[in-house]
Amino acid sequence: MNKSAILFRDAYNKAIHDSAVHVLQRMPGFENMDEHKCIQQFKAKFWQNSYQIRTNKKSFELIAVMITNAEIDGFPTNEVYENYTYHCERLKIPPLVIGEFSKIVRNYFGYKVADKRVPRLKSKKCRVFVKKLGVLPSANNR
Repeated sequence: MNKSAILFRDAYNKAIHDSAVHVLQRMPGFENMDEHKCIQQFKAKFWQNSYQIRTNKKSFELIAVMITNAEIDGFPTNEVYENYTYHCERLKIPPLVIGEFSKIVRNYFGYKVADKRVPRLKSKKCRVFVKKLGVLPSANNR
């Protein structure tokens, strides 16, 4: 399995896991429900919450390939997003909106967004992706 495939798998599995945790945290009294009823409610609510993740599977794959093949650390978020939308058009994948794109990169690929001065942009201050220190984008880092 190549590096981008592993990165995609770990990030995608973490997104599915986080969706499951989100559903469980919002199920009032699930500890007191019988197992069958709890599973039924979980499946129904999880299916709704994970729909967005499942429909964006191709975007997760594309983002993993982009991060593996072209380092995004220190690059302005809008430039990285423009590169992403270019590849989406080329591959005929419906692109995410910029907020959702940034959210996926931050939450599932080990980056944060920071305001920094970028020398190649004449030290103009802008929002850039920065790799979180000590965090590997893995499903094991929850």
